[in-house]
Amino acid sequence: MKKNSPNTNPYLSTFIITRKTVSRHLLLVTGAFLTFFFGFGFVMCLTDASLAADGGFAITIVFLALGIFLLYKGIRTRYWIDSAQTYSTVFIYDENGVVTIDELKAKTGRDEQKILKDLEYLFSHKYFKSCQFQRKSPSCVIVADAQDRQEQIQYAAVTCPHCYASNRIRIGKNGGSGVCAYCGSALSVAAGTGSNKQE
Repeated sequence: MKKNSPNTNPYLSTFIITRKTVSRHLLLVTGAFLTFFFGFGFVMCLTDASLAADGGFAITIVFLALGIFLLYKGIRTRYWIDSAQTYSTVFIYDENGVVTIDELKAKTGRDEQKILKDLEYLFSHKYFKSCQFQRKSPSCVIVADAQDRQEQIQYAAVTCPHCYASNRIRIGKNGGSGVCAYCGSALSVAAGTGSNKQE
């Protein structure tokens, strides 16, 4: 499944994704530095008892553990960013405004409990916009507001300018945007060019 950048995905929060990406880089770089530096110090303390004296060994252990923790946080942040992009891609290509857990299972290959846990975290940390997580059974993601659902969502057929594949994009009053399902190129369409017909 092709992933989308925040700029071409109407359901990803550009601000949150950008902030989390910067945070991930800082966590990984800082964690790698601390782990390498104090990991080396740990080995040196094991081979030279004088270095372990006066609390040096304890300090080394503390900073080594901190470095490993930061690496873990950086890796987890990467997972949440990737998961947000994966789920939001499913949202884009949904055709009725409601994405069920069964649809997400089929498209992502993840089990129901994992999906529910992911969505709970991602929505509570505001990775998504212009959609809602309905927690009560049956759980689902609503990607259109009430007025859209009453009037039916419009779609437009768009030919990718790069690979010439045919795509359907959800559009609103200000037009629509998405990515090609075949090559991942950004696509856009002007308002008023869609159809309510569901194929």
